[in-house]
Amino acid sequence: VEPAPEPAVEPAPEPAVEPVPEPVVQPAPEPAVEPVPEPVVQPVPEPAETPDELGPPPPVDGGGRF
Repeated sequence: VEPAPEPAVEPAPEPAVEPVPEPVVQPAPEPAVEPVPEPVVQPVPEPAETPDELGPPPPVDGGGRF
């Protein structure tokens, strides 16, 4: 009994793999960022001189200075 000749196993031809083209990624356009206007800070009006700066308050004597 002769050994059956092994069938010649041809390697399956690899399918031609076409390189997948990379999708062209469009960079997202940056939204036009408008500069936020800074709030106009009104300077706090300085209070009229505080009694501390005037010294002790004048004595109230019933308006004798008028």
